[in-house]
Amino acid sequence: MEQLGWGAVAGLAAALPVGVLMATQHMVTAFPGWLAFAAYALVIGLVLSAVARGSRQGLAMTASAGVLLGTLGWLVFSLTLEPLFHGELPTWSAAAAAKTYPELVGNVLHGALTGLLLHFVAGVWSLKARERRDSVERARIVVVGGGFAGVAAAQRFERLVLRGAKLDVTLVSDSNFLLFTPMLAEVASGALEPAHISAPIRSAAAHTTFHHGRVDRVDPVGREVVLESGEVLSYDHLVLAVGSVPHTFDLPGVAEHSFPLKNLADAVALRNHVLRLLEAADRETDPRTRRELLTFVVAGAGFAGTEMIAELFDLVHGVSHYYPGIQPSEPRFVLVHAGGRILPELGPELAAYAMERLAARGIEHRLNLRVTEAAEDLVRLENDELIPTRTFVWTAGNKPTPCSAR
Repeated sequence: MEQLGWGAVAGLAAALPVGVLMATQHMVTAFPGWLAFAAYALVIGLVLSAVARGSRQGLAMTASAGVLLGTLGWLVFSLTLEPLFHGELPTWSAAAAAKTYPELVGNVLHGALTGLLLHFVAGVWSLKARERRDSVERARIVVVGGGFAGVAAAQRFERLVLRGAKLDVTLVSDSNFLLFTPMLAEVASGALEPAHISAPIRSAAAHTTFHHGRVDRVDPVGREVVLESGEVLSYDHLVLAVGSVPHTFDLPGVAEHSFPLKNLADAVALRNHVLRLLEAADRETDPRTRRELLTFVVAGAGFAGTEMIAELFDLVHGVSHYYPGIQPSEPRFVLVHAGGRILPELGPELAAYAMERLAARGIEHRLNLRVTEAAEDLVRLENDELIPTRTFVWTAGNKPTPCSAR
């Protein structure tokens, strides 16, 4: 309603100078003429505010809408209603248009001036309304975590702010990019570059205050988040979306001698490790050591583990022609899984098809078996099978990221 009021003011304000110009052309002479023109200007201002929405459109758009309304006003009032008022039938002929041409110029000029005034008046009104909204105390929300959940929460809060919610949102993350973790295996194999699966958090949540840092502790009593830098963030509502970390179930040697796959650093480290082993194996003459260097074991056959063993296969065989000392039959790949089939997230038919494709490549599998121990040069299964290897990737368990509170 307030926007319509500004439209009425703009229409009447524009009518004053245009009416004076029309009066000098003897187009508006008596009081009834001035009253009719004021009523016309009021209608144009109201319609323009409803159609163009003031400053929400650009200046050119608002002025153009005013010109169009002025032309329509000339067609409706001068060519249609005015003849009817004098007891004549409207003809909309060239002669009638030529007769009322000065009124067309006046209406178009009034519409354009109304559009200009409405744009600037509504802009000032919007600025004051924004200042009034900013003066209202906003609920402080702190989101901890820059993964899928944290960024999605920040984006949802941004949409609520656009709808009028009084929120002040801050996101804290120890990385300044959003990572598409399902494709970490492709980075480990070199099929994708790190930049291909990451995007800046500041662009993903452009209207959220971002803090690049790590949380030291959370004080739920004082409602404060303390960063390792010493900075303190006060909050009214706290969203913890810190994700997960590898869970090795305290199995001997697994944490110390396995490669996790949770972030870009893990993927790059694994790729560099595999290439170093290939360099070493190319020159190694001891058969036992060569078996260790060229055997690759992945624990966990969910999406991450299954894709990881396939990508390791592609990485090794994709660069094997650079290592003439390694025979194509030497590299060995083993997938270990505690369940009865791989890819439990999928249906049995798709899982069986994936298993067939892996087996066709020569990738071995150990189902219904768990890893019980790992060392620098071997992995032990629960049936006491020993697999000599220098590369052991763990994707068989996750747990929530620890977060301390006081």
